[in-house]
Amino acid sequence: MPKTSLDAIDRKILKYLIKNARMPFLEIARECGISGAAIHQRIRKLDDSGVILGSRLIVDPKMMGFDVCAHISITPVSYTHLTLPTNREV
Repeated sequence: MPKTSLDAIDRKILKYLIKNARMPFLEIARECGISGAAIHQRIRKLDDSGVILGSRLIVDPKMMGFDVCAHISITPVSYTHLTLPTNREV
């Protein structure tokens, strides 16, 4: 992948997003001295070019009422009817 050229504003945007990924675009825009639309376009460009690899939301299962953690294992009774893919099929 080709290296993406980042200017000072892109670096400043990334600094704020790394510190707080949920920071509102308009607040970042004010800090960077550019419009909200420009921030949106720049963040989209950073995302599309692969500079920003993604974001994630982590939810606490206990806070959602899920108190049980289950690990499930399935073992076939007989392997005679089990068809495994060959290297060509994988």
